[in-house]
Amino acid sequence: MRSTKIKIISLLAVIALISYSFAVSAAQAPLLVDQPAYRMEVSQITDINGKKAVNIKITPKENSKLNPEFPTKLNIKAPVGFKFSKDSFSGSDFSDYKEKSFEISMPYNDSEAKAGGELVVEIRFGTCSVVNGQTKSCMMQSWKLNFKLEAPATVTR
Repeated sequence: MRSTKIKIISLLAVIALISYSFAVSAAQAPLLVDQPAYRMEVSQITDINGKKAVNIKITPKENSKLNPEFPTKLNIKAPVGFKFSKDSFSGSDFSDYKEKSFEISMPYNDSEAKAGGELVVEIRFGTCSVVNGQTKSCMMQSWKLNFKLEAPATVTR
């Protein structure tokens, strides 16, 4: 009898591990925007505090720079059940806000999410062309993106 219980418990542990592995591998792939002057990546991460977050990183390409003097604006609209600390951000909210990189991580709580959904991201920022080390021209970039957020894995008993 005890041997049967151990086998059942072992089988349940294996099923739980397989379920966990599937949930981890089902995470959303990063969304990439590749333009001549810059590259933007939107990804779902676990931040340094262990919280789920959406991370946005923008890096300039050769002969370009990001312009922190332009008014950077980021607005999000979260799907039902996903809670972010706020829905509007500016350059001062970015953890990295320099000519070589803009980056922001936005932690969220998905405990009320019953299903995944689209996070609507609207972002506006400035880029400049650089020739022989000199800034030549600057322009505003504007994007509206949809990024899929996965619902939290549910544990069944």
